[in-house]
Amino acid sequence: MVGELFLDRSLGRKRLAAALRADGWSLATLSEVYGAHAGQHVPDVSWIAEQTSLRRVLVTSDANILSDPIERQALIDAEALLFCFPTAQLTSAEQHARLTTHRGHIERLAKAWDVPGAYVLYGSRISRVLP
Repeated sequence: MVGELFLDRSLGRKRLAAALRADGWSLATLSEVYGAHAGQHVPDVSWIAEQTSLRRVLVTSDANILSDPIERQALIDAEALLFCFPTAQLTSAEQHARLTTHRGHIERLAKAWDVPGAYVLYGSRISRVLP
């Protein structure tokens, strides 16, 4: 994997991270970086900027990040690379399957670092939604 993934709070703390690590992905979760309790209170705009400065590839199921004007601007200002699931209703197994399906594409995009860039991870395709 080119770079490291950063999983935000919407993806939980354990199941998805463990499954991805078992497949060889390098990653950090919001709770690992900020603490399980404190991490719940870190504003999205803060972790977006901080984790992008470390050149981490952001992953979320919080589609509000794409529609909220302040959070969307934070993605642009930080020159972030973000992948978002189209719904927060997917199980960790379904999220894992989508990341696995699109791993090659995600790795190519991470290597190119064409930022800012935000993509929605559908079952059979990835759709760029930013810029």
